[in-house]
Amino acid sequence: MNFFKKKKRVRVNEPSGVLLVSSGGLGDTVLLSIIINRFYSIAKPGEKITLLLRSDSKKMSFLFQEEIFIYTVNYNEFRKKRNYRSKIEKELYLLNFRVVVSTDFLRHPMLDEMIIKACDAQKTIGMEARPWKKYNAELLLNKKFFDELYDSGPIHVNKILRWCNFAEWITSKKQKFPKLLIKKELMPKSNKYNKRTVILNPFSAVKEKQISLEVILKIVDYIGDAYHFVIACAPSDIEKNTEYRNFNHKKNIEFDLSDFELLAPRLRSARLIISVDTALMHLSVVLGAPTICIASAAYINEIVPYPETIIPKNAEFVYKSMPCEGCLGNCILTLENNRFPCINRIPEEAIFKKIDTMLKC
Repeated sequence: MNFFKKKKRVRVNEPSGVLLVSSGGLGDTVLLSIIINRFYSIAKPGEKITLLLRSDSKKMSFLFQEEIFIYTVNYNEFRKKRNYRSKIEKELYLLNFRVVVSTDFLRHPMLDEMIIKACDAQKTIGMEARPWKKYNAELLLNKKFFDELYDSGPIHVNKILRWCNFAEWITSKKQKFPKLLIKKELMPKSNKYNKRTVILNPFSAVKEKQISLEVILKIVDYIGDAYHFVIACAPSDIEKNTEYRNFNHKKNIEFDLSDFELLAPRLRSARLIISVDTALMHLSVVLGAPTICIASAAYINEIVPYPETIIPKNAEFVYKSMPCEGCLGNCILTLENNRFPCINRIPEEAIFKKIDTMLKC
């Protein structure tokens, strides 16, 4: 039976506290950590601020200050398991938030919008949802769950700038756009690696965004024997990319399978990080580590490259401009070597030029 068809328990206390809902993945969570304090003034003095994350995004929760409480939901179970969904809906309802804010432009009508509905807050605020052909009718119907909706602009607006504009609209507090660096007090101390270490990350959850092992080895050869090389990845990356299991190469290359919290100080200690567009790349940048991102053109003007107003000096981007750029991953072209053409066509010389620039800094 649906939770909303049951008789709800009475909430005896006055609504209190602010819930910020973020349904993004690991990379989005890294970026949100930079600007989330812009939403803090929504809370009244003494009110608790809670951030709701997908359970898999909790791996980045160490980036948030202790003053914010983290609440996680397994979105897969929420959608598929009735008992789990009912449990979460009841918990959120009884938490009795005064204000709920959805920080997402892209929302799912049966996931985060049902979570927001379950809160039944005194006030619910969000952005006008990004159009989604499959769910446009449901998204339109669900507008009734929101008391205030912000028109955040067209589809192609950088995610960080969209958040900043949204926070300004809610709070009426105008602030400069931030450089993408976490606060000094949250910076982990460097450890393990040294300034002769280069960390490489060729892996992505979207395999078509990955660079090939051949390109990785050419990068290693180009940088040369003076440096030690580390491939940072999850165990599943090696399982899914079998060419990395037993490859032979003259260089000393090791694998680091650490989780993000353990990896963070290691990223800070390295001389250079070279990564595809993924959570590790965003983490490296916000930690102030010298970082080169080898990016697809899919998220131009939405995520990467970062706009000039917010890009820190430690970040460089390499990508191949395409007539179809900004497709948001909905590639209309035929894959090349099992990769998006915009990734496959990046000239190696362009990567080497960025390497020269960063190693001379």
